Amino acid sequence: MVVGLLSAAVDFILPLGTTHGARRLLAPLRRAPHARAIYSASVGADVLVSLDVGEESAPVHVRRKRYSNTYPKKFEDKYKEHRGDAETILKVLCKGSTPAGQHVPIMPAEIMERLSLASRMAASAGELVVVDCTVGYGGHSSEILAEMMRAQSRLGQSGGSLAPRARLVCLDQDVTELRKTERRLSALLAPTAAGGAAVAQIDAAAAAVAARERRRCQLALLPSPPECVPSPPGSMSGGGGEGQPAPPRAAGTPEGQPAPLTLSCHHCNFESLGSLAASLGLAGRVSATVADLGFSSMQVDDPSRGFSHKALGFLDMRMDATQIDTPTAHALLESVSLPRLVEILQENADETLAEYIAPALLGLRPWGHRGGSEGAHSAEQLRSVPGTTVELAQRVKRVCLAAAKRERRPEPDRKEVASCAARTMQALRIEVNGEFAALEALLDVLPAVLAPGGVAVFLTFHSGEDRRVKKAFKKGFQDGVYSEWSREVVRAGGDERFRNPRSKCAKLRWAIRKPHN
Repeated sequence: MVVGLLSAAVDFILPLGTTHGARRLLAPLRRAPHARAIYSASVGADVLVSLDVGEESAPVHVRRKRYSNTYPKKFEDKYKEHRGDAETILKVLCKGSTPAGQHVPIMPAEIMERLSLASRMAASAGELVVVDCTVGYGGHSSEILAEMMRAQSRLGQSGGSLAPRARLVCLDQDVTELRKTERRLSALLAPTAAGGAAVAQIDAAAAAVAARERRRCQLALLPSPPECVPSPPGSMSGGGGEGQPAPPRAAGTPEGQPAPLTLSCHHCNFESLGSLAASLGLAGRVSATVADLGFSSMQVDDPSRGFSHKALGFLDMRMDATQIDTPTAHALLESVSLPRLVEILQENADETLAEYIAPALLGLRPWGHRGGSEGAHSAEQLRSVPGTTVELAQRVKRVCLAAAKRERRPEPDRKEVASCAARTMQALRIEVNGEFAALEALLDVLPAVLAPGGVAVFLTFHSGEDRRVKKAFKKGFQDGVYSEWSREVVRAGGDERFRNPRSKCAKLRWAIRKPHN
């Protein structure tokens, strides 16, 4: 009976041929020694050998992980977003979210308007130099390169013998993301034919998704990319993108020769902009600078970087993980004194519960308990600091609940607790990376770096950053260093805030270097 069943199974599967599906169905029969003889007799030795060889050479199919919801929740599980699937990315963007491992540039149109690269290039007698102090994923730099290439094309076609020269200098302290961004931006200057086909596929998928997502996104009009629909982050709207066909070459540039546009990426903090500009011979020659302060989506969304309390991760928070001498947030908590931690929370995040959160993070008694800070600090041997982001958020939550009970007010909701935890992590991040000191160093060196009439544009995300930028611009204007500066901040428009919620707290300020008389 067993022999009959095996023969019937072989007779059923045999017409399928030597396809991968047939090999998978026949594999259990070939594994059993007593069934192999029947199997060989039924299909023939030659077919058996071909199936065996095919079985060894066929790629192993690994089933993807199944999720309880429509979309995976964990950063490492979002494989379609990591590999750049166009349709998935457009869906994520239409939901108002940021694709995993990517960054949606904030206020690119407003920044490009303040830079005025086309008019600066037309008025420039020499090379137009732009510095992106925080290149990140390269969203703003992509727009800058696109505008430079369009301006070169227009000015070259207007009758000039040579296209105007331009140079983009990119800085970032995150070496991992810098290398990826350098490859993407370099592809804009040396695109390939294969890249053009890929972009055509992205545009087709984007148009299809846009048509399906109009009602879901609740927008009055959701045009097809690349004009208004958010293209994949880092791509350029209006000509050029990662792997896109080259924009029109500037007139006067020989065919096959590189356009008069150069790109250089440097692994450094923007606090060293002065020394870098001097080494490159650009001191006093930079036409525009852009600084998008804070951290990027690639860092905050990756749990292994430890920047967010929303996912479990080690308390690292270093922007440049290659700097071994830079202590992590966990190491900072193990070594900082209680009074200093209170100052960090108050100065870096304006945290009103700093005197209660600080001892909770150190595992000490609350501030002022049995003899004040000295009594609490004397129990250093009892210190127990959180090791993960989730543990830190849990301690902050307990402090918030205790504060509400002590003040006899309603229990705080989840949003209020999350905001308090975010402010705490912000304060630690700023201290770990020395962000305020680096920002002040950049603001001090700007006048020596900018060319006469050069513009500096800053994007800030909290009061500590904006306060320092505002004071520096105001003082520079009073001292005659800047001819103009933005007394009022520029905010993202309603449509951008809907599509990219991370732009809600962004503030844009700018200042123009005073021209020589």
